[in-house]
Amino acid sequence: MGTTFSFAPEGLPIWHLTSADWFTLNTDSVVTFSGHNSVGDLLRDAEGSWIARFSRAIGVTNALQADHWTIHDRLIFIWSLGINRLQLQADSLAVVNLLKDPLVASSSYSLVRAIAALFHRAWKVGISWIPRGVDMSGVTLEQGHASLIDSIG
Repeated sequence: MGTTFSFAPEGLPIWHLTSADWFTLNTDSVVTFSGHNSVGDLLRDAEGSWIARFSRAIGVTNALQADHWTIHDRLIFIWSLGINRLQLQADSLAVVNLLKDPLVASSSYSLVRAIAALFHRAWKVGISWIPRGVDMSGVTLEQGHASLIDSIG
């Protein structure tokens, strides 16, 4: 289940096919020194083909909260597409650990509880940590962030 990577001799990640019925959402957030935050996401099918690319300026916040907002919004959107198997890949280990916590549904943060409720709909959602620089879509997402930061900074 989910996406796997290996590395070419040049150190570049290589996309591997996943199960035909799984989609992958890669999330990425960037915070500038002024505190402005933007997020970018890429939804791909099992063969790595782009289904949708998202980017959004969040404004002044921290990276953890920005990641939570983007995951929440994208899960709602992906659910509306009728996708029923999703592997969520985040570049924040803190986000992954929080959302994998067995007590996530009783979090003191309403946004985290809302994400937990989305996870429990009639679909399969996996979540994994992909360190920054390993996700082969990162360059594209970061380029989208640069234009967002320029427009809000």
